[in-house]
Amino acid sequence: MRNEFREARIALQGEGEAAGIALAAAALEPDVAGVEIVRPTESFRDGPYFMRVLQVLDMPQMAGLVFPRPVRAVGVRREAWEWTRRFAAAFGGPSPWTEAKE
Repeated sequence: MRNEFREARIALQGEGEAAGIALAAAALEPDVAGVEIVRPTESFRDGPYFMRVLQVLDMPQMAGLVFPRPVRAVGVRREAWEWTRRFAAAFGGPSPWTEAKE
């Protein structure tokens, strides 16, 4: 991140396939403060398409890489993201994973 933006708190938001892009960007950029995903695809099989990503992880695990920063989910099926909830609980403190109704 450029020096002039170091003090800014930046959060990302993605809807649908863009939710996976927002999660990936946050996982790779530690200066991102948090992520909101809105009606995300449940698997990278459904997009967005990152070459060979499914050999390593899927969307719930990508959300886990953002931890301990908050991930807010809107319009998700709870069971599809159970891995992320368990991961957050296993690694201490209050869960960063919050759900919001649409």
